[in-house]
Amino acid sequence: MPSSGYYESKYIEQDGMLHTRRISEDAQLNVNIRENGKSMIERDIQFKDANLCLTIKTPGLLDSLHFIQASPQPSQLSPTEVEVRVKAVGVNFKDCLVVLGRVSDDTLGTECSGIIERIGNSSHFQVGDRVVVSALDTYRSVVRCNEMLVAGISDDVPFKEAAKLPTNYITAYHALVELGRIAMGESVLIRGGAGGTGQVAICEGQHTGRIGTREMNRMLADV
Repeated sequence: MPSSGYYESKYIEQDGMLHTRRISEDAQLNVNIRENGKSMIERDIQFKDANLCLTIKTPGLLDSLHFIQASPQPSQLSPTEVEVRVKAVGVNFKDCLVVLGRVSDDTLGTECSGIIERIGNSSHFQVGDRVVVSALDTYRSVVRCNEMLVAGISDDVPFKEAAKLPTNYITAYHALVELGRIAMGESVLIRGGAGGTGQVAICEGQHTGRIGTREMNRMLADV
């Protein structure tokens, strides 16, 4: 047999047969995703008044993600608590680690956006306010938390855009300002500047004036 000129370096033998890894393109599936991708990926499910939360039956098996009825909570809110009807949830790297079973945690979600439905008697928010929430376990229909974890958003900010802000911004601010104590004239190396937290860290440095344009250009060139 003539040589193909191709050397296969990775293979295994099973039951007298040689097996190699192969990835072949599925042209028809590409067409289906291109033409019907949104309907294949997104499903509009109305929860109505149900209070559901997302969980995973078997960590590592993403198709075992499912919604269950959330545990009942006391009907009375504490003075500074608010209850938010969730409209959008930000997906973060920690959520991926949880569903893959890579961390010892089973709560999903660190941020969300929505509309306040109930307030405690000392809250400064109003029912109907549009807000973002920075709290744990936010993959649910309704989130209840202290109002200190909530911030208002204007009517022109879409819920989907607002939901992805809190975790990245709080992480970058805490790292640079609270822990790093960066000062005017200092330079900061931001690794992974193309990610969500990295982009916010760059913006934070520019906004506060702690990172100059020259340092910023050098950092971006090194990423």
